[in-house]
Amino acid sequence: RSQEELQESRNKYAFLYDFAPVGYFTFDRMGSICAVNLTGERLLGIDGCNLIGQSFKDFVVNEERPIFSDFIRTVFDSHCKQTCRLQLEKEDPRPLSVRIEALVTESGDECLAVLVDITEKQRAEQALSESEYNLAKAQAMTHVGSWSFNPINGEVLASAELLQIMRLSSEETTQEAFANVVHPGDHDTVMEHLRLGIVDGKSYEIEHRLLFDDG
Repeated sequence: RSQEELQESRNKYAFLYDFAPVGYFTFDRMGSICAVNLTGERLLGIDGCNLIGQSFKDFVVNEERPIFSDFIRTVFDSHCKQTCRLQLEKEDPRPLSVRIEALVTESGDECLAVLVDITEKQRAEQALSESEYNLAKAQAMTHVGSWSFNPINGEVLASAELLQIMRLSSEETTQEAFANVVHPGDHDTVMEHLRLGIVDGKSYEIEHRLLFDDG
């Protein structure tokens, strides 16, 4: 009965290991693959029996292979969890981006590594970066600024062009700095429209003056 319970426990953990949503790898000091789960096989696109003994570096894009070599060396030397990001070669024209977290075993002869596919996350970050860049360029060309205000925490976000228009630095992106630039004769009107926008969710369009330190 004890043998049966032990085997059942092993089967359960083997299932969790193989079908985890991340790739599990065991590397030796040279970065060769000693063990891999099914998700890891799918990430590399090769059956596990053909992966054992191969150098993981061979699946990394050429220009980032030195990064992996340094990473493995650091893992074994530090005995602390280390993290790095790499791009893997794929048949798809676009490489696969992964984050690797690795920790050396107690014996010191192997390290256990977790690979997470961050390809879509990186593409989303790149798309957002490009969108923000294009918006900034469009605002600079048309001399239009934009800002947003969070009434809960008081946070103000302003575009670079708006700060240039209002002659403020990035450190002066605050409610007080914005209010101080508004012409005293228009201050109450601007604040009242802002209040109505926050309280009632009303859209508004107004014209007002700015008054700078030089008069």
